[in-house]
Amino acid sequence: MSDETSTAGAAGAPQGDATKRADTSADTSADRAKDAATAGAAGAPQDGAPKNPDEIKADIEQTRAQLAETADALAAKLDVKSQAGKKVHEVGEKASAKYDSAKQSAPAPVQQALGKVEHAGAPVVAKAAEDKKRTALIVGGAVAVVFVALRIKKRRSSS
Repeated sequence: MSDETSTAGAAGAPQGDATKRADTSADTSADRAKDAATAGAAGAPQDGAPKNPDEIKADIEQTRAQLAETADALAAKLDVKSQAGKKVHEVGEKASAKYDSAKQSAPAPVQQALGKVEHAGAPVVAKAAEDKKRTALIVGGAVAVVFVALRIKKRRSSS
């Protein structure tokens, strides 16, 4: 992909569909030629004689392994639930790091107040961790209530 972009961008030509198709077909035919040359150099007889059975089996096994690797990579890309879970984990870690950074840079009285709030909220957090589904429903309900309240307030102020 980066070769297509850099080639089209360097020539100053617009990157339309026709340009992309032309670049792709040129790349594909060049790749086929390279593959054919590599296959010939890998020890296959040049006069068209068949390979021995062991070489054929090795080629089949290699192709199967490559296909399995490709299928696994595609499955990983299509696993939305897993990707969402990873993203949630990353965002949670970033938020936690920012909170810790802000807490450390806060004045002493603010740090004391945050410590008291954390201590008071610990049982609530522990209970929420135990019952994630219930917590998700409560948080979702709270968000919905806030959203509705904001909409009502907006309508009243515009009238």
